[in-house]
Amino acid sequence: MRLEATSSEFLTQLGETEWIACTLNAPANPRALVIICHGLTGDMLGPGGLQRQLAETLAESGIAVARFDARGCGDSSIAPGQPTVSTMAQDVRAVAEGVHLKKYADLPLIYCGISLGAIAAAQGALTGPRTCGVIAISSDLADGDARPWPPRWAREAEHDLPPGFAEDLSRCRPRGALLARGIPVRVIVGSNDRGASRASHLQEEGIGVEVVERGDHLFQDHTARLDLLGRMRRCVNELLVGEGAVGTAAGLGDT
Repeated sequence: MRLEATSSEFLTQLGETEWIACTLNAPANPRALVIICHGLTGDMLGPGGLQRQLAETLAESGIAVARFDARGCGDSSIAPGQPTVSTMAQDVRAVAEGVHLKKYADLPLIYCGISLGAIAAAQGALTGPRTCGVIAISSDLADGDARPWPPRWAREAEHDLPPGFAEDLSRCRPRGALLARGIPVRVIVGSNDRGASRASHLQEEGIGVEVVERGDHLFQDHTARLDLLGRMRRCVNELLVGEGAVGTAAGLGDT
């Protein structure tokens, strides 16, 4: 059953000169809260509207969803040294703990991220409030990613990366920390994405993995994207059932 949901925009303020632009999609009486973090050089809308579609799908299923532009991206403030995975993780926590979401303070909280945003979401989950689980889309939550990153990153437009971006990323090791703390992790990856080759390794570590046929890194294929939306809803349901929260009875099933 699809529930009626509304969409609203708000700013999470960090001091006098920095802010995070946010959008909340929520039904009247949500059963849980999901925070979605976009990937590198992205924004809260997402490639082809991916984050918006994820938020709307979950909101119609009884879940409140907050998504945002990380500082240095979209409509949020920009300062030297942003964004890095660490500043994005700070933004995840700031949104989760901000005044605009206080009304959901008693709800289970799931952290979700896309691509590098999944690492930021996971970092936020390690220190954030009432973590119920983490969902990583198009990411294996690589620990200590030491790949060399170019100073300029091109995707639809050119973006200059902060000088300390690569070093900061290499210090992020959320996967092992999540597993050590017993925080449930789900990974959703497209079969055409390079991360699909890591599926069996992640499963051996105790991470639930969903592989979407025909899916690429951004799920640009229409059928694959619809499959992703359904799997996302199911992963949220599984995490809530594991937490002891109301699941299918709250309208979170696959229908």
